[in-house]
Amino acid sequence: MSENIDPITPTSDLSRRNVLLAGSAAAALAMVGGNLALDRTASRAATARFVWPFPLSTVYAEFGWRNYPPAPNHLGIDFSYSPASLGAAVRCAGDGIVTHAESHNKHYNCWVRVDHGGGLVTRYHMMNPLQAPAVGQAVSQGQILGYIGAAWGTGSGPHLHFQTEENGVPINPRVFMSKYAGTVVPTEPTTAPASAEAIVTSSGLIALYQTTADGSLRGTNQATPGGSFQPWSLIGSAQPGVIARPSVVQMSTGALTMYSLSSAGTILGSGQSTAGAAFSAWTTIGDGGSGVSGPPAVLVDAQDVVSLYVTTDSGTLAGVTQPAAGAPFGSWQQLGALSGFFLQGRPAAIRRPSGVIELYAHTTDNRMARSVQTAPGATFGPWQIVGTGGGGIASNPAVITTADGRISVYAITDHGNFSGITESTPGGAFGAWSQLGDAIGTLRGNPSVVLHPSGSIVAYARDEAGNIRGSGQGTPGGSFSAWGIMGTGSPRLVTDPLALIAPNNTIAIYSTTADGVVRGVSQASVGGSFGPWGTLG
Repeated sequence: MSENIDPITPTSDLSRRNVLLAGSAAAALAMVGGNLALDRTASRAATARFVWPFPLSTVYAEFGWRNYPPAPNHLGIDFSYSPASLGAAVRCAGDGIVTHAESHNKHYNCWVRVDHGGGLVTRYHMMNPLQAPAVGQAVSQGQILGYIGAAWGTGSGPHLHFQTEENGVPINPRVFMSKYAGTVVPTEPTTAPASAEAIVTSSGLIALYQTTADGSLRGTNQATPGGSFQPWSLIGSAQPGVIARPSVVQMSTGALTMYSLSSAGTILGSGQSTAGAAFSAWTTIGDGGSGVSGPPAVLVDAQDVVSLYVTTDSGTLAGVTQPAAGAPFGSWQQLGALSGFFLQGRPAAIRRPSGVIELYAHTTDNRMARSVQTAPGATFGPWQIVGTGGGGIASNPAVITTADGRISVYAITDHGNFSGITESTPGGAFGAWSQLGDAIGTLRGNPSVVLHPSGSIVAYARDEAGNIRGSGQGTPGGSFSAWGIMGTGSPRLVTDPLALIAPNNTIAIYSTTADGVVRGVSQASVGGSFGPWGTLG
């Protein structure tokens, strides 16, 4: 991977649309905290000016510089490098007029340009040349412009290249959509099934939680440790508008609390008052938190004080912390100064033994950045790129502390491989990003990484064919094995895997099929092979 050097200077305010503003004091919610619903002003229009032309869950390559000689400066976002995407519909991002419709181009196959007025243009490349609209045709938001065609030019497989321009200048589509949408465009769309979140409870049961198509959240857990899962049931109030995979944490009492991104661009919370109790109604978390664009990272300290961290629709990172366990959250605040890049997706947060918190996030120019507290409970320092040679990052970070106390950061690259960096010593410098496992070239989405009790690190990721693959260290600190398919009889899985260590030290993996059904697979014994995939709940 090559170092990206395309600088973008973010704006100084927390949101381009004056969101994430400080609000009034909020009502308390035991175990969750929260506030009264914030006023949704005109910036929260009911209808977005632009929508994504293809499911965001299929993004393969981001905007920016990359280690790909035929086209190193990638001027758009690529969706769905997969044979399965051939013939999939491409929808118009917004109302406009078709100003270009070329049936064959040696680089772009069929491509269409739509002028939306005011200097705003969207472009759609790599479509089927037999189904292009006519130049001068008026098109509307959501209208089918065409269908993904066969690979052409520099393309390595059927896909959609989506490009956005402002006054003739290509800009990152994620920034474009946040700036001009008129409503928050979530990192993970409601149209695709959400990944399941999993946690081992204090009673030794594995519990699973998943958002549903109607904006509710459902859960299930094992009836007995290692046993089958009970039927799914509603969590908290019905249809609160949650989207994406929730974040679930466990308090010292054994009670669970969960947080999720909402379709309104806020973070919602729901929690148990005691272990095993019913979950409370969902409530909005923190004051001024209406500009969130990615799911939250959550930390709980030894006193059960919760901190949440999110990326915003202006490319910054914001955080909010309870003043005491069970107390209402305060105001969301921007954390760390940015210079030269924006942040996106679900961040990772980790607390060192010293109490200092470190934050990691994927940048919009395809690198990885970090911000570190100057002291426990103090302000966060400026965001800095971590590792050398880290261009081409295409996923959220997976961050873990090794058995010897060093931090390792892992990600999927835009070439479909798995890469990572590790500190030289605990608190020391990161070295160069390096490929881990074989050059498989087909990994997609975000990885899941676990530290096995043996001290070895094991990683899992979804490939373009819908399999879950795994790679692990043979010994702590050793090299990663070739990527193999996990389990037998696997259905086509469409969401990021979630792996955890079960109470008996075996590994279990969970993912979801296109119909929203959660599937799982686990090892029969510690270090053993995985059995057949099953339907859970």
